[in-house]
Amino acid sequence: MFILRWPLALVLFGYCLLFLGAATGVAADRLGLGLDSAIWDAFVMRAAGVTWIETALWAAAGIFLFISGVRLIRRTQGFWAWLLGFACYGVRWGLTTVKSDDNIIADAAAVRTPEQALETAVEATTNYPLIALLALLIVGLLILIVDTADKRWSRRG
Repeated sequence: MFILRWPLALVLFGYCLLFLGAATGVAADRLGLGLDSAIWDAFVMRAAGVTWIETALWAAAGIFLFISGVRLIRRTQGFWAWLLGFACYGVRWGLTTVKSDDNIIADAAAVRTPEQALETAVEATTNYPLIALLALLIVGLLILIVDTADKRWSRRG
């Protein structure tokens, strides 16, 4: 399980850095602590519609995923902390999806030609928050496997 444990912990720390960085950036923008650069201006335009609740959910997801990574390294059942982080990010993704008019199911039902199917598929693959959510779900399943194997081996030893 050592082979799975460390890459999973690194992925969790990467998610943690991403979520906490985004939450910090949005909070800095809301408080007027921004920078004067093209990258910051692009970030501000992207985060213009983010509310304080979504920012708090981003930060909570980052904190819980950090705790999960530490617990995974220490072999102390990191799945439950991951589950809380996944729930925070899932709620944040749900709030974002409800606010926007993106409806993947309705778009898929409206497909009549192969060209429309290709356009719908391209639009669906550019939904990066959904891709991040699904990748985080796969990471969670692997964490559950590692935690279960650790629990089984600790009972034998």
